[in-house]
Amino acid sequence: MVTRLHEVNIPLYYHRELLLLRFVSGPTAVLAPGISWILAPKLYKSPPDAVAEMRPTVLYMGELRPEVRGGTGLGLLGYPPTWVIRWLKVALALTPLYILVFVLFLTVSMEKTPRVFLTAPGETVEDFLQRTGRCEHVVKPRDNSTNETEWKAYRICEHLAATEKEYFSVRNSTVNPFQHEFLISGSQICDGGTDVILLIHSLHDYYDRRKAIRETWGDAVRHNTWPHKRMNMTVKMAFVFGINRNATWEGILKKENDLYGDVIQGDFYEHYHNMTLKSLLALKWVSQYCSGAKYIVKSDDDMIINFPLLLKVLQSKNFTWSIMGPINIGSRVYRKASKWSLSRDLYPFYHFPPYEAGSTYVISGDLAKPLFAASQRVPSIFIDDVYITGILGKILKVNHVMQKGFAYWVDKKPTICSIRDNYIITGTRMKPAQQYQIWAGLHQEHHCPPNSNRTIRVV
Repeated sequence: MVTRLHEVNIPLYYHRELLLLRFVSGPTAVLAPGISWILAPKLYKSPPDAVAEMRPTVLYMGELRPEVRGGTGLGLLGYPPTWVIRWLKVALALTPLYILVFVLFLTVSMEKTPRVFLTAPGETVEDFLQRTGRCEHVVKPRDNSTNETEWKAYRICEHLAATEKEYFSVRNSTVNPFQHEFLISGSQICDGGTDVILLIHSLHDYYDRRKAIRETWGDAVRHNTWPHKRMNMTVKMAFVFGINRNATWEGILKKENDLYGDVIQGDFYEHYHNMTLKSLLALKWVSQYCSGAKYIVKSDDDMIINFPLLLKVLQSKNFTWSIMGPINIGSRVYRKASKWSLSRDLYPFYHFPPYEAGSTYVISGDLAKPLFAASQRVPSIFIDDVYITGILGKILKVNHVMQKGFAYWVDKKPTICSIRDNYIITGTRMKPAQQYQIWAGLHQEHHCPPNSNRTIRVV
């Protein structure tokens, strides 16, 4: 029933505003303009045409509408019934809900149905499940299920779970005995007042690197003479070696130790595949000669360490049973022939557990003995940082402390400003000449523009 409200002439141009007002008042305000234009394409005339054409307005079911006399307000279509508009508003209001339900449906379907798509030539189902982590979503199929893909995926995941549980566990007997002794013990390096012990892994023929460290930041660490900064913890430093097959280099190392007294040497030959032996030798040394140290800093000889900043971080965090450094999460195992490749027999999984890169990392002192003891009963791999901080770390359930400022291999070389203004804790790929250059710059008045490194200050 249509009841005439009054005989006021309203330009058709303004009927658009009335229709839009009706949509805007509901929950579909954002979509209202587009919908209204679709529903009433012939209603909206330009202002000059609309002003020239006048229509009386009526009240129709509580809404203002132009009265239809001998024609339709919408050309051929006419006005849609009110119930159509109301249902349209409801449908549009529920659109986000439709999308959410659809996404949840897809998510649940993908989780319950393990679809195996081999994305690389020669990739096995086991590789796919490990690479994608799909085993977390694989459930046991129903007993009457005939889907071979589901059963195959389930059996593989069950086998992987059992293998992982066995691999990341301490064996009941010794499987990896450490049968190496010290040729140079360095027993005098550490004393009862040592808070931090710095152990730098080096090779005989990198004497120039060691000399640069001893004459720059290494000397400041031992004597607490860092330029313009103080260190509130006692730090001792040592270089760790194996045996060099060249007798000349062996003689040079012994003279070096006589001069500086900062050498630790084990009775195994230097080789890339013996890096884990060197790390275990260091843990054994700490357990025997420096057990009172609160923190152990392992580093390479091409690094520079901002020790005042590192000590400040250690004092603020004050952690135990933890490892801190440049952490790697989800790193893939190399299978193809390379320097870091591992066979499935040595490591049967697709990814390494979280581990700290070996350039520089910090181990809390209470972990030295447990790590060394666990290594006797866990098969080793030659990638030392993965083995010590990753595999043994996972077995012992150590805490990985997240801390920015530690350098990764791909990072840029440090600058004077990045160290002076505390933008980095460690810098990598340092040549001896660069060590001297940066150290000289730290002693001088050097102007550093604000945030010249375009990074975040550590503290």
